[in-house]
Amino acid sequence: MPKRKKNLKHVKYVASMPCCLRLYGGCEFGVQAHHLLRPMFGSRGMGMRANDSNVIPLCYEHHTQLHRNGDENKFFKSITGDEMFAQNLVKKIWFSSPFNPELSHHLNDNGDPRIKEWYKELWGQYYIL
Repeated sequence: MPKRKKNLKHVKYVASMPCCLRLYGGCEFGVQAHHLLRPMFGSRGMGMRANDSNVIPLCYEHHTQLHRNGDENKFFKSITGDEMFAQNLVKKIWFSSPFNPELSHHLNDNGDPRIKEWYKELWGQYYIL
């Protein structure tokens, strides 16, 4: 099995964002970077986390609920109506991250300019970069 790719700067970047479910309510405590249980990039072995490119921001409460639920896609569908919510979000975040080494030659220090539009789409007027 290939070695898990780590990117601590990207994980910290994601953990600095607001909870991706905050518009749906129920957020409590700080935000954590959740590693997808069904990763978009790379693979995940038994007892292993997904690569650090597969992280989304979740508050402690939603993160705990997700792990108690066990089925990531059903969890997001029950809240957002979209079972692919996490996978779609991780793509937007990873492909706009200033810490994505595959994109570093295409991006300035603030990442993909489209990230502001994606944040607005996800969090409305409540999030300002």
